[in-house]
Amino acid sequence: MKILQGLIQLIYGPAQNRLAKRIGCKLIFNYFPKEYLPGIVRCEMTRTWKKAGLNIIKGQNHFTVGRIEAGRSGRYDPDSITYQSWLGGYTVKLREGIGWNVEDYCKLAIADQNSWLAWYGDPEPFTSVEGWTYKNVSTIRIESGHVGTLYEGGFTAHCDMGPNTESLRFRFVTNALAALYNLSNPRLSLRAGAFVPNGAEHSYHRIDGKVYIAIFDVASNVKVILYANGIHKKGGTPDTFDLLKDKFLRTMESCEIMKN
Repeated sequence: MKILQGLIQLIYGPAQNRLAKRIGCKLIFNYFPKEYLPGIVRCEMTRTWKKAGLNIIKGQNHFTVGRIEAGRSGRYDPDSITYQSWLGGYTVKLREGIGWNVEDYCKLAIADQNSWLAWYGDPEPFTSVEGWTYKNVSTIRIESGHVGTLYEGGFTAHCDMGPNTESLRFRFVTNALAALYNLSNPRLSLRAGAFVPNGAEHSYHRIDGKVYIAIFDVASNVKVILYANGIHKKGGTPDTFDLLKDKFLRTMESCEIMKN
């Protein structure tokens, strides 16, 4: 598996750098909450977003998930504050003359989550913002000096916890995650098992999440969308979004948009 991860790093690293140049910018995060892995996975989203019918030229995702707890990411632990949580950002090059509203930007995340669920073996991926309102919270200034608009909203989706984790496709994605995190931050020394859920009994059940998204105009057709989410926990437990939202804002504000 070390050979596989080495090949992934050798191929994907330079490819993601070239993609950032084609889009026109890259993202650097200077702060990660202690509850999350201090590294960023970058991956191309162009095909995923075009397949979902979104009118883009190129797109890239940058994300991290919960820190390692008992051998795996807290993303896969229902008792963790980072259960089913992401934070990071998209960079997108749109076609000239295309105007998007906040609901259109949400479609990027919908396609992203559904693609992720498919990689994790969900036979019927489901993500929706229907019934949720995205309200303009404030403006937000980040470390590179860019000013954007911050929205708060929510979503309903399947979780990625389920039984279909034995395929070669799934093994590839978990090794790719470990390799790309280690490429981002070699001190992590992660293995594929950190991204394997433990709990087939959950079987891709539905979750409700709350989310911040911040939208920035980098150029007329180049946009950055920063995001961070937590989930609603039943039984009177506080929503993890509410517990983490101050740290989410600090992570967003630490971001630098570097033009290529």
